[in-house]
Amino acid sequence: MNDENLRLLQTWGIDTSWTLFLDRDGVINIRLINDYVKHWEEFTFINGVLDAMPLLAAADFKRIVVVSNQQGIGKKRMTNADLANINTHIAAAVEQVDCKIDGFYHCPHLVLKNCACRKPKTGMAWQAKSDFGE
Repeated sequence: MNDENLRLLQTWGIDTSWTLFLDRDGVINIRLINDYVKHWEEFTFINGVLDAMPLLAAADFKRIVVVSNQQGIGKKRMTNADLANINTHIAAAVEQVDCKIDGFYHCPHLVLKNCACRKPKTGMAWQAKSDFGE
């Protein structure tokens, strides 16, 4: 990361010694309105995301984790295996641009369940912290 980009992160108060949590739909990929990305063929990276990933890698965050509400699983419109396949493809594409996603976490539950893992609640962050031994 060049000095200018590092100063910009510091100006924003971003501490790169922490884990960076990225949402998926609408942040990494184009969100499908009134639908779910159920298969890799429906997934489209937002323009510029793959260009930005090496900058995140160069910022030297402790790790980069993707967190995502995926109630399409709870609605039986897709399976955990479908999501795992999408995540595998995302990770491969990101690795092609010299970045690494250290983990993927998702909440499969319906909104009405009011579970602890559904964003904006912190369950996925706590699970990541536990998984990484912190």
